[in-house]
Amino acid sequence: MAFLVPAHILFQGILSPLGLVHTVSDRYLTFAKALDNPIVKVYLLVLIAAPMYHWAHRLRTVIGHMGFVWGRRFHPLVVYGMAVLVTVLAGYILLAAP
Repeated sequence: MAFLVPAHILFQGILSPLGLVHTVSDRYLTFAKALDNPIVKVYLLVLIAAPMYHWAHRLRTVIGHMGFVWGRRFHPLVVYGMAVLVTVLAGYILLAAP
C-alpha cells in the first residue's frame, strides 16, 4: 500500500494541474458527482485507512524497540484501536455523503 498515496499525489497534485491527465477537480460539484460512484468511496476509504494501519504498525514497532515495558501490553490496543476508529469514522462519513 506504500505506492497508493504517492501515486495519488502524483496524479492529483502534479499531472492533473499540468493537464497531462484528467482527474477530479477541486470544485464541489465535480467532487460530489464523483462521490456518487461507490468505487470512488471504496478508493477514498482505502486511501485513508491504509496509511493509518501502516502508521499504527510503525508506531508499535518503534515503541517496542525503544524498550518501553508498559508498551508490550498496552500500546497495541491503543495504536490499532486508533486506526480502527479512523477507518470506521471515514467509512461513516463516506457512506453519509450524498
